[in-house]
Amino acid sequence: MPVSDELLSSFDVDEIAPEALLFQTGYLTILRWKNIGGETVYRLGYPNREVREGVRIRSSEIKPLNR
Repeated sequence: MPVSDELLSSFDVDEIAPEALLFQTGYLTILRWKNIGGETVYRLGYPNREVREGVRIRSSEIKPLNR
């Protein structure tokens, strides 16, 4: 999943994107990056199979919030 510097440096816990939270807690890691038009874009992924499977299993158990 490609993301920007802005997303990865997000620290507002009330408005944090799921990708930023997973990156900051170690569930996603930077696989590669490239500069596109003066902006660095990062490709995130799971650091190993255990994390990938754990996130997959837990995300299938999460019920949507009724807002």
